[in-house]
Amino acid sequence: MAKKKSKKRVRAVEILTVCAAAGCNEKLIVEPMEESTPLCEKCFERICLLCQTIGLHWFSAHSIPSFISWSSHPEILPPSTSKLVSSRTSPAQPAVSIEVAASLLRQAQCVCIVAGAGASADSGVPVFRGPSGFYRVNGIDIPMDAINFHQDRQGDLALAWGYLLKMMQSFDEKEPHDGYKALLKMVSTKDSFFVFTSNIDNYFVRAGFPSEQIWESHGNVETLQCVNYSTSKGVRSSCSSTIFPVKTDNDPKGGEWYRCAKFGADMKVVNLEATIPKCPSCGSLSRPNISHCTDLPEDICLEKKGLQEKRFRSWVEENKGKRLLVIEVGCGISEHSLRDESELICERLWENSFAKIVRIDPGNCDVAKGHIGIQLKAMEALLKFSAAYFPQEE
Repeated sequence: MAKKKSKKRVRAVEILTVCAAAGCNEKLIVEPMEESTPLCEKCFERICLLCQTIGLHWFSAHSIPSFISWSSHPEILPPSTSKLVSSRTSPAQPAVSIEVAASLLRQAQCVCIVAGAGASADSGVPVFRGPSGFYRVNGIDIPMDAINFHQDRQGDLALAWGYLLKMMQSFDEKEPHDGYKALLKMVSTKDSFFVFTSNIDNYFVRAGFPSEQIWESHGNVETLQCVNYSTSKGVRSSCSSTIFPVKTDNDPKGGEWYRCAKFGADMKVVNLEATIPKCPSCGSLSRPNISHCTDLPEDICLEKKGLQEKRFRSWVEENKGKRLLVIEVGCGISEHSLRDESELICERLWENSFAKIVRIDPGNCDVAKGHIGIQLKAMEALLKFSAAYFPQEE
């Protein structure tokens, strides 16, 4: 009897793929992992060397405007890959997670707060996507590149300002929710803390957090710059003026100018020239001092944001030997969020030597083993977190 040919069995837990590094097509057999980025051994070593030699820190990719679309140096795709994604665990019941989070905070010596748009949602501020999000008009999602202040790059100032003014008005009409104050009270019991946020609403400052302990990686809408600002030599009509505030000392409401805007059905500001403040140096229109996916590094004045980043780096160096807790609030799973940065701070800066994450999100808050996910909205989670941390005050 002829022997049956045995079929080659392929392990179900492995898949065939290629190295994700730019310019490399090395074939790899890897275990399937959600949000993982497979690298061959050679590229992994090369990328680590690049990080050391060119001064690129993966966690700070979001601070570099031209990397916001890719969030990467061309040699590193994507930069926010973390080994922690290989061992995800789903969150426990919120009550259990909160008690564990309180225990971790008691053990920690320093805290890094990493916050995304979800951190402010309970204040009544729309998130960017969703049925009533900022990036949705007349029931239709709009592309992020619709906010483009560069007329030489197909930008429309009236449209870009239309979206930003709606945001500014919403931020100003609302107040930071009570979860902000609860968070400040908790972290103030530690040796030190720092806020790392992609939010542009300035709510941490308004809630009482010290401004010198905040890094707003995208800037905030409280500060303006010239629309023609550029550090690139030879750029036509460039202006090198510094930043200036939306609201002046004489009038904290900024002369109500941002409430005087009139909008067309397409969200464009119809009284643009009469409404928007002018640059004090050249007289051109201003724009918010925030970095967006349509901006290049030379388009953004780093007078404020650059100093914030410098302070954060100094804080990291001063606290590396201490037990760290990262409290991540409302970062979601968008490619533009700081979720990966939470893990990279632990993995690459603290090298996981007592560096833990408490991830707060009403949706996906899966974490690596040893970390905690609290599947609640920001305000509810922070108030319950605070109650567990200060049980004697109940």
